[in-house]
This record gives sequence, structure tokens and C-alpha cells, in this order.
Amino acid sequence: MTQSSSPRLDVHNDVVAHLGESSIENESVDAIIRSSVNNRYPLMSTDEKSRLISTLIHDVTGYGFLEELFHDESVNEIMINSSSTVYLDKAGVFHKVDIQTTIDELVRLVQKIAGSVGARCDVSSPIVDAWLDDGSRVHAVLPPIAPDGPYITIRRFIARSFELHQFCEDENQENSIRDIISCARNVIVAGGTSSGKTTLLNCMIHHVDKNQRVVSIEETAELHTDHPHCVRLLARAANSEGAGAVSLGDLVKASLRMRPDRIVVGEVRGKEAFDLVQALNTGHDGSLCTIHANGPREVIHRLASLAMFAQPGLDYQAIVTQVVYGIDTIIFVKKSTKGRRVIDSISHIQRDENRFQILNTFTGETTDV
Repeated sequence: MTQSSSPRLDVHNDVVAHLGESSIENESVDAIIRSSVNNRYPLMSTDEKSRLISTLIHDVTGYGFLEELFHDESVNEIMINSSSTVYLDKAGVFHKVDIQTTIDELVRLVQKIAGSVGARCDVSSPIVDAWLDDGSRVHAVLPPIAPDGPYITIRRFIARSFELHQFCEDENQENSIRDIISCARNVIVAGGTSSGKTTLLNCMIHHVDKNQRVVSIEETAELHTDHPHCVRLLARAANSEGAGAVSLGDLVKASLRMRPDRIVVGEVRGKEAFDLVQALNTGHDGSLCTIHANGPREVIHRLASLAMFAQPGLDYQAIVTQVVYGIDTIIFVKKSTKGRRVIDSISHIQRDENRFQILNTFTGETTDV
């Protein structure tokens, strides 16, 4: 910890001395901080006291300097490169901001976030993934893996209201997606990181027939839909003893017994791909999911490769065939140079006995699977 004294550090130590950081309540903190600031710095201006008190309340009861950033709904992602540089992603454009912090403060911040979800992050376990209460995802790497100090990346989840037309170039494209949903096609929404996959999925769920039962399955709560008949299931990681895990694959299997009209998987990234492919081939039409991929053709082979993790003894081509018969449509999204998330292509799977092709409805081009 930095040895030089400061009002912020002095008052923080007063709070810790009174309560101990493990048993702090917001009401007590507020009173103790105000009392300490008034007693220690009677000549400080009212504005300075107000700023210091607000900062300390964030430090002790919240997530420090991040609290102010969390209140800015234009921030999509927060990237902290040690204590020297902080970048914000706003509408796809990076903004460098001046944040005064230290390596020690960042380490404490990461450990506080990790502790809030029952995880640990220290020298022996220097990498952590955690989710905040609002669904925002936190990834952090501590020294010695990060020699220049902690690197923290926070993907914000902000429950903004998006409409389908915001992803579409024209009315024809929007109507095409509405038809895909109403015809109960099995759809994969694909794209790169931060391309808008989950946001588009939310928009599509909104247009599902309100008389149909939707079962959504996620690793972290990112889907927030106003559909009146939506059952939400969340996976769970193992506890510190290695027990109690509930995987996405477990939830896909469970969903089949919940009388779903539509199965929605927030993101396919592991062995659950096998269970999903089986579900798509057994009459659960109109199901939706997202996947990371570089293009429509890669979606097929990535999904097949992920399914092989669960059943490595199966023939790869047999899995590809199941994927092709399970998927009807691939919607590929991307982030434009101006930061806008847009639909790059809508592709339909064409099947016959000897050949599988992907038809790009924008260009009319076909690609062999």
C-alpha cells in the first residue's frame, strides 16, 4: 500500500478502524465518513468535502471510481490498463479518460468484485471472471501475470430498449427477420465480440408469438425480455469445494421437459452445443441462440466442433450433418466503422441428399458447407 498520507486514505482508515470492512453497512459508513472528514479537515471547502465524501462512500460500499462510470449509460465497456490508462467504449469508439488510482487500489477493487461472487483473485489465482448484479461481466488479470499492474475489462450490461429496425438497413430486411421468427425457423445469431448478438436476440424474442412458451438459458443474465411467457434459467459454476455446478448442457436437457415452444440459448460456447443440436433435430422449431464466429460458414463448423467436445468419439461429418439439419437460418451481425451494430447478412441453409449450401439472401451467393 502507498505510504504517503492523503485525506482519502486517512478517512478510509477511520472507517476500517470503526467497523472493519467485512461488516460495513451503508448508513453507518455515511455517518462515520462525514464525521471523520469534518473532524480532520474543518477548513476544507464545502465542495471539496462533498467530493471527498462521495468518493469515499464509493470506495467503501461500492466499487470505487467505477461507480461514476457505471452511472454513465453511454459506456459499453471499461478497459483499465494498470493504473496509468483507462479507456471507455462509447458507441464503438474508444475514449481515454483521466482516472486517478493506484495499483494497490485496483488490486483491492478486483478482490472485492471477486469476493462478491464467491471467487478469489490473488497471486496464486491471478485471473478471474465475475459478473456484477446488473449482469455486467468483469475479467481481471493481476500481477505477476500482468507485470505492469492489474488489467480489468468490464463489459457493461445496460438494459436499453432497442428495436429491430435499429439493426436493419431497410424495411425489407426488417420484414425478412419478422418472417423468419413467425415461421419458427431455428436461428443462429453470429458475429464477433461486442457485435450486438445478444441485443439482437432480445429484439427477436420480443416478436415471438405471445401465446408461445419461451425457455431462455444463459450463463449470466443478459437476456431481459418483456415476453409474457418466458422461463429464465441460469447456469451455475461449482463452489469452492468443486460441487454444485449446473452447466448450460444440463439446462438445455431440463428445458426439454418444460414444454418449450422456443428454446433460447444466450451463447453457445462449449459442450452444451451437443445437447442443443439434438434438441434442434427433435422438433423444437423456432429456437434461437448466439455464437462467436467469423462468418456464416464458420458457424456450422464451430457448432460441430463444440459438439465434439461432449462426444469426441462421434464422426465429425455426422455432427456437421446434424447441425445442418438443425439450423435453418444464420443471421450475421457486425459493428460498423462508426460503432453501429448492423445485420451484415441473412443466410438460409439449403439441403439436398448430396449437398448442403448456405444461401446469402442479400447477394444471392451460395457457399458449400
